[in-house]
Amino acid sequence: MNTEKIKKGLQSKKFQNIVAYLFIIIVALVIFRGGMEIGYMKASFRYQADQNYHLDSLPNNFSGAHGVSGKVVSINLPNLVVADRDGTEKVVEIEDETIIRKAHDTITASLLATGDFIVVIGEPNENTQIIEAKFIRVMPAPGTAPQAPTNAAPQSK
Repeated sequence: MNTEKIKKGLQSKKFQNIVAYLFIIIVALVIFRGGMEIGYMKASFRYQADQNYHLDSLPNNFSGAHGVSGKVVSINLPNLVVADRDGTEKVVEIEDETIIRKAHDTITASLLATGDFIVVIGEPNENTQIIEAKFIRVMPAPGTAPQAPTNAAPQSK
């Protein structure tokens, strides 16, 4: 008699619904955990890449018609003059859409200072005399090690 009740209970619609809901919850938790793992790996990769991204690691031929890397010589917003590695001075125009990053922060053009080392990616204007900046990255001075942020992500899990 006891086994009959158990068989009826296992075959009931209510029990099948409970099992189905538990299965769905377990699958959702596994997917969520997988997303957390992927996010952690991406964040770790990004952190390590940012720590290794400094001016000394750029190839010597980085400068070209569509960019410049070097020291800011003068600032007269929206333009600034950058001395390239070979001493060539290039004029960079900062537009409203230009993204300026320093470490992990986005900053405004007013926070740029003479003497900053920057990498500019952009495109030449019609006269090819001015680089219209699309992205500017403020870098540590060549030969200096980047400082680790105080809120550094763990290196390994």
